[in-house]
Amino acid sequence: MASGNEKANRGSTGSLGGIVNLAHQSQWVAPEGDRCAQAGVCCQTMAIPHAQPGQPVDVSAAASPGVLTSTALFKSRDLEVIRLLMGAGKGMPPHRVPGEITIQCVAGHLEVGLDDGPAVLQPGQILYLEGDAMHSVTALTDACALVTIALPAPPSPA
Repeated sequence: MASGNEKANRGSTGSLGGIVNLAHQSQWVAPEGDRCAQAGVCCQTMAIPHAQPGQPVDVSAAASPGVLTSTALFKSRDLEVIRLLMGAGKGMPPHRVPGEITIQCVAGHLEVGLDDGPAVLQPGQILYLEGDAMHSVTALTDACALVTIALPAPPSPA
């Protein structure tokens, strides 16, 4: 039987001691008219299922130089958690997110552009932003971050 590392290396979802290995990702090119394409951002996206409730997830990973990778670790009705791996100099242009968000720097250094000026995040630091706050994110060094989005409630039917 193959180990979790061997499965991950073959492109399957691997598991090590009950911790999901989310290392497998595939290249994704944004379709014409997509927000990422309009912003000139080339991303990679995950090709694995989201984590399940009560399932530990390994969030540590190394950024690849010159690449921006976004992996949705899980999404529920009220919450979404995304891992960003950003090569030095890569970033996301100014944008808004409808819900409140946090950006937690796991590794490297990030600059978050805000209306009041930039905020630099170091490993172990977290930044909270209100919903609809205009912001950009740029990796000053190869970086890993966790982004948590509180999803707004859908409008109630009339």
